Amino acid sequence: MTQLLSQAKQKNETMVKIVHGKGSEAILKTCINGWLRQLPEVLAFCSAPPKDGGNGAVLVLLKKPKADGE
Repeated sequence: MTQLLSQAKQKNETMVKIVHGKGSEAILKTCINGWLRQLPEVLAFCSAPPKDGGNGAVLVLLKKPKADGE
């Protein structure tokens, strides 16, 4: 997951989708939510809309990189 966020940052992307699947106990979803809360580059996240995976995926909004001089 950190590699995905690093690549997104290098490409100046502000949103990524993480597909973790639904699973019967939502273990991966719970872990991913916990990790995302700890990352300073994450501005917000939520379950994806049904067409993008619903509860089996999460959309992550990343902070925009600071421009030079800020």
